[in-house]
This record gives sequence, structure tokens and C-alpha cells, in this order.
Amino acid sequence: IWLSPDEWLITGPKGGNTALINALEEALKGQHVQVADNSGGYTMAYLTGKEHVTALRHLGVYDFESIAPGQAISTVLTKINVTVYRHDDKGCFVIFRRSFADYVWRILERVSRPYGFGVCAVSSELGLAAAE
Repeated sequence: IWLSPDEWLITGPKGGNTALINALEEALKGQHVQVADNSGGYTMAYLTGKEHVTALRHLGVYDFESIAPGQAISTVLTKINVTVYRHDDKGCFVIFRRSFADYVWRILERVSRPYGFGVCAVSSELGLAAAE
């Protein structure tokens, strides 16, 4: 996910980060770059459903409808900094610091309840391992 002219965020299933980091460091050898493993500090939730954008609108001022598939934006939802990544037309990921997980869960549950809030495992079709 492109965050800025000189910053990328790579997401994926747990457990594959060591091989990926080694491959990136090898491929970028000799360049003035840094590969940092932030996997212990971040987590994400996937929002999908007919009203997932409406739920996000309750939490932030950004025009979430304008995010095209494959794009990401950084914004504030209530009191926390997040990255919202539009995966496809069906949903988006909200990426945030793990220390805010309980808070994010509670606000997502509260704003999504009128729209049929539900919890399910993430499908492997999204390129992620299903939740255990």
C-alpha cells in the first residue's frame, strides 16, 4: 500500500514476514532504504457490506466514497490515526495501532449495529489467511 512518496506498507497473513523482509532487503541492497517490520504494532479490520462506507462516515470526515480500489488514505477516525485501504468495491481495510484494538472494535460495533453488524472470518479470496 503506497502511503507517501517514500513509504510503503505491506500487509499479509501472519508468519510470512521473515522471508518477505529478507527478500526485500536483498532486492534493495545498495539503495538508501530501510525495511522495517512493524507487524507487532499494527492490526486491521476488514469492513464490508452494503453500508460499510456509511459506518466509516459516522467516524471520520473524509470522503470515503472517493477512495478507488487499490488506493489508501490516512485519516483520523474519532480519536485515532488510521489508514483506510479500499481493497475492492465490496470493502476496505482499516489499519491501526494494535494498542487501539479494543477501542476500534467498540466504535465499529457501535456505528455498524444499525446496519446489521456481524463478525466473520476473512476469506482467503482477499489474499489473507482465514481467522482461526
